[in-house]
Amino acid sequence: MQQPPIQPVAEPGPVPANGRGGGRTRALAIGGTALVAIVLATFLVLQFAGGSSVEVTLRSLGSSGDDPFTDSVAPAPSGNLADFAERGFPDGAAVDLATASSQGGGAAGNLSQYRTVSATVPGVFGGSLDETTCDKDQLVTFLTSEPDKAVAWASVLGMDVDDITAYVEELTGVNLGSDTRVLDHGFSDGKLVARQAVLQRGTAVLVDARGVPRVDCYTGNPLRQPTVSEDETFIGTPWTSFDEAEVVVIADAPEPIESFEVVSVDDGTSFVRPVGSTGQADVPDPAAAASSETAAEPDDEEPAATSVPTTPTPPSATRELVYGGTLELNDPISTEVGSEEPELIYTFDAPPGAKLEIQVANDRASVSGVGVDFRSAGDRITFFRVPPGGTDSFPLSLGSEDGGEYELVITEGPAAFDLVVAAEGQDDAGQGGDAGPDFDTAFEISSGQLVAGHLAGFDSIDSYVIDLGEAPTLVITAAVERGSDSGAAFDLQLLGDRLHFFRVNPAADDSFELRFGVEDELLELFVTEGPAEYEFTVELVPQRDGGQDGDAGTDLADARSLGSVDSFTGQVGDRDGADYYTFEAPADEFTVTVDVTAQSPRAVGVDVQGPDGNRIEFFRVQPGATGSADVVVDGGEGETFRLVMTEGRGDYEVTIE
Repeated sequence: MQQPPIQPVAEPGPVPANGRGGGRTRALAIGGTALVAIVLATFLVLQFAGGSSVEVTLRSLGSSGDDPFTDSVAPAPSGNLADFAERGFPDGAAVDLATASSQGGGAAGNLSQYRTVSATVPGVFGGSLDETTCDKDQLVTFLTSEPDKAVAWASVLGMDVDDITAYVEELTGVNLGSDTRVLDHGFSDGKLVARQAVLQRGTAVLVDARGVPRVDCYTGNPLRQPTVSEDETFIGTPWTSFDEAEVVVIADAPEPIESFEVVSVDDGTSFVRPVGSTGQADVPDPAAAASSETAAEPDDEEPAATSVPTTPTPPSATRELVYGGTLELNDPISTEVGSEEPELIYTFDAPPGAKLEIQVANDRASVSGVGVDFRSAGDRITFFRVPPGGTDSFPLSLGSEDGGEYELVITEGPAAFDLVVAAEGQDDAGQGGDAGPDFDTAFEISSGQLVAGHLAGFDSIDSYVIDLGEAPTLVITAAVERGSDSGAAFDLQLLGDRLHFFRVNPAADDSFELRFGVEDELLELFVTEGPAEYEFTVELVPQRDGGQDGDAGTDLADARSLGSVDSFTGQVGDRDGADYYTFEAPADEFTVTVDVTAQSPRAVGVDVQGPDGNRIEFFRVQPGATGSADVVVDGGEGETFRLVMTEGRGDYEVTIE
């Protein structure tokens, strides 16, 4: 696939609010337009006139900034990378950025105070041989889980949301070789936040086929070329090695790059990283890679097996695959894969709603690492590499519609390793499975039941149904376990209409109360976001209007008849918009007195009507107060009058005497 062009776009507008789709989606599928006209040039509209100084934010290695798009998708910086950020490349590294210059393209604006270097110059990018720089699959997963962010992210880079997965697949993971000026875009309160910035040397980024940084892997933030002003002020805490004179702007290469020459931050040697890869396809010797490319040119022959790949295909694409067998869940195997041997493909069947964990332990005596390519129907779910003596794992939760056959392609070697697919079933609401994504697959729960559930991976929505019965007051209390990676969102709906939406963060809890009317029957509760372990309790507190079970009706046809009663209690408010009563007048002159409890949230309206339905008196009673009306009707004794409790929300007591 050819990468979509990066085009300038207009001033940003508001990002659409996140909506809920029915069912689980593995790839982004949000409405088709790129929204290129919505966002960006975000701070390209900054007017550098009138002598005002432009603020440029300094962001140190590994920093998440103030408003990251995602969690970090790069390993935490440590060891040689942290040393490199402060001291630069090891002695003897073949780096000469001081004489490097732009070879076409480049950033916009006056770059006189910064060196502009081409992405083709050795030393523009650093890294560690065979070590993953950025997890592109994780980045796509983060964006997939939050469609509003995906829309904004795609708009910065000038593409449709549907193109995100393919676009990210073609980016290359590297570490910046110098402190680098960029235009950074965060996300806060549903809106893009653009800022001119300097990323510290060593920052893990994804670059496009012309070498331009497009994603900061510590924040998920999309990047564009900076707009540089003659008068700039650096804000934030500078790192000890920061020197304005050493900051660079990376210019795009005049032609697409097939592979990057990367300088090792560990020992200063150079290696080749193919475009679209992030460390799993590195070639140690740039000269050998170049010669193999040259050798493949005559007679239009196919490239030799040792040539540098130009796409981020895993090694399994270039060697024969051999079926290794069917794995049984929770049954470990020990086996080997060799550099000269065919790669192994294993299959296993997973039931819907399973919690899987792919666990790999590479023997300490192995010559090489083990590559693990986890797939479903040929589509990659994730790829990870386990070095000799190392262990690694990948968890994946399946939704109620995700059972079936999965594949593990084992690559690289020579290596001896242990492999197991650990699995256990989900037990949402104690019902032995996963609460499905919609009404048809939802679990029904009852009042007072403690519901525990799980969200992660493909399991992105759990749905529950509550039978409201006799129009109760509903009280929901929800909590998320402290160890959860993220919070959970709770979405209350009735017949597809949202009643209330709230989020609960890890180690926190929240509650909500809502009163229902006589016409309300089934409530749907959707739990989304995560990964999270959550629990909630739904209490259905029955109403007892007029001293009788249930809710009094909202009009005369459904009015609750009280006869000659002299006092009664009730509740009104929220979706219970009115309580309608009829009663017999005790005399031609009588008083209607209403007390509203102090705990009531809002005032209650009282409408006294005569036998003909005409209003006689209307008054409101505030929480904790008493209100009354004197009624005088000649010949009214024994006649049927009407009383309608409306408005507000409160518990009330009525006395008629």
